[in-house]
Amino acid sequence: MRPHRFDFPVITNSDYTEELSFQDGAQYLDITGHSFLAQIRVTPNAASVIDTLGIVASSAAEGFYPVDPARGSLQVRIAWESIKSMFEAAYPTILIGDVAALYYDLLVTLPSGDQEAWLFGYLIIDKGITNG
Repeated sequence: MRPHRFDFPVITNSDYTEELSFQDGAQYLDITGHSFLAQIRVTPNAASVIDTLGIVASSAAEGFYPVDPARGSLQVRIAWESIKSMFEAAYPTILIGDVAALYYDLLVTLPSGDQEAWLFGYLIIDKGITNG
């Protein structure tokens, strides 16, 4: 599969949850037995990793949860406190409400053991209006 750009837009004070569906044309990809790993960095070439997300066994956990593997459905979930910590580690002078971005890519290990990058893009934090 060719890598595709997909940005994760995060709103201040909100957990991020998104359901992704992988397809090849009109055909859903069966992701049964695949593993998923995303490393989050300040830039694509940064030596240090800010955080890592992997496969999880529950939709309530942070990481990648296979919702319906036969239909290529995968949920990504990151709690606000984790997001906040990532951005504070990357940008020590950031103020909540500032707009900033971190880079990620999604490495998929196929059941055969082969690895492919399926997604890449930015985790973008944007200003939230409501605080509470």
